[in-house]
Amino acid sequence: MRLASVVFLVLLLLPVVAIAGPLEDGEKAFERHDYQTALKLWQPLADQGYARAEDNIALMYLGGAGVTRNYAEAMKWYLKAARAGNAAGQFMVGQMNERGQGVPRSLPEMMKWYLKAAEQGFSPAQYKLGWAYERGWGGVTRDYAEAYFWDLLSQKSDSETLHRPDYGDAAAHLTTEQKAAVAKRVKEWKPSPAQPPAPATTPDKGP
Repeated sequence: MRLASVVFLVLLLLPVVAIAGPLEDGEKAFERHDYQTALKLWQPLADQGYARAEDNIALMYLGGAGVTRNYAEAMKWYLKAARAGNAAGQFMVGQMNERGQGVPRSLPEMMKWYLKAAEQGFSPAQYKLGWAYERGWGGVTRDYAEAYFWDLLSQKSDSETLHRPDYGDAAAHLTTEQKAAVAKRVKEWKPSPAQPPAPATTPDKGP
């Protein structure tokens, strides 16, 4: 029985180990600026739908690292990662919609993807939402309580948020009771797990 259990666990972990090796080897190659090796290792995984590899390839196209800079191609791969529930990919889809890179500028799409990433606990997205609600920007109504909520979550995830030069001060517009209510929301908040996409009935052609 013990041997059977060990064999089962090994078989269960084999795909994870097989994926982790090329991913990590690719990241090491990327760090030493061996972009062709990184791409060679990541491309097969990305083609199989592994979000982290998709996100990595998108970064290469966004920055022109070892490939010709191509915002449309970067958006294609970020969107694949985002749809698979990758928070970093969701944030980047939001940012590229904000900047009009690879797609026409769309603030509603920006806010949609920032929210998805923020709900998973991704600090840069939480910061962006706090910034938007404090200023009434991006298609949302100014709401200092909501801004303070996302500000606090962002600080909780990454204390460096406080050192940003454009960090807001939504708390200054709230009463003691309002701040306490927001603090209670933050204490009770839990990140949403990434939701895998539903099985596709037609090929994903990208944006």
